[in-house]
Amino acid sequence: MAAKKPVVKSDSTALALIKAEMLEDANALVKAEATAGGDVSSLGTRGGVLVYKDEKLKNNQISCVVVDYTMAKAFYPGIFDPENNAPPACYAFGKDDAKGMSPHPEAEEVPKGADLKPVQSCADCPMNVFGTSSTGRGKACSDTRRLALVLLDDVRSADDAKLANPILLKVPVTSVKAWSAYVKTLATVVGLPPYAVVTKISLTPDAKTQFQMNFETVEELTDVGVIRALRSKRDEFLAVLQEPFAKAQDKPAPGKKPAGAAKGNVAKEAPPAKKRKF
Repeated sequence: MAAKKPVVKSDSTALALIKAEMLEDANALVKAEATAGGDVSSLGTRGGVLVYKDEKLKNNQISCVVVDYTMAKAFYPGIFDPENNAPPACYAFGKDDAKGMSPHPEAEEVPKGADLKPVQSCADCPMNVFGTSSTGRGKACSDTRRLALVLLDDVRSADDAKLANPILLKVPVTSVKAWSAYVKTLATVVGLPPYAVVTKISLTPDAKTQFQMNFETVEELTDVGVIRALRSKRDEFLAVLQEPFAKAQDKPAPGKKPAGAAKGNVAKEAPPAKKRKF
């Protein structure tokens, strides 16, 4: 039986060069796979302390690049309980409130309008009116912002920027005006979007709202490759920002006695454990 001919004629020098390039591609794939499948982390702000990966950040601030953000509305019935991590009963995401936002399809308890039917638009929702909040003059449905940012160490080169994963940060309703003013200033004065500058985000104490979130431009990005890479990731990051909240766990089946209930003593069903997603 005749020996099979090689598919491609061997060229030792060219092969050595291409192997080096293929090794770079292989290592890039390994890095990508290591972070694939939802390697998304968040910045915590509870108690007015900026925390990342369980560590308090020095000087209560962080320098980063905000790649994209989304407007978010969230309605929690009753008085807000910071210890209860339940998802909002109704919520919505959007890029332009003026053009109309509507309840997310995954929202479990959409408020009803005057016609006693679930509202189709946030503009028509009775919970989206000032004075409906149970704790003040605000709205029962709060307006916040969700930011997707990256650390400076993750965007030192265009290749690094292409593989960067988002870090999520929620801007509280009391700091939305600060973020809005920052974005407008960048656009009108500097002529740049957030993904083209390094932003310093800091928390400072506030007597009325516990803390305020502040935004300040540190410097403009100058690496065209990095800027283009970050710009190309906006859709990817926006999809993460607008992921639906995790639904509350199902309650015990009707008629089923809660575990541990004594015979002859009908105990009230304890509410299911709930976790509120970012």
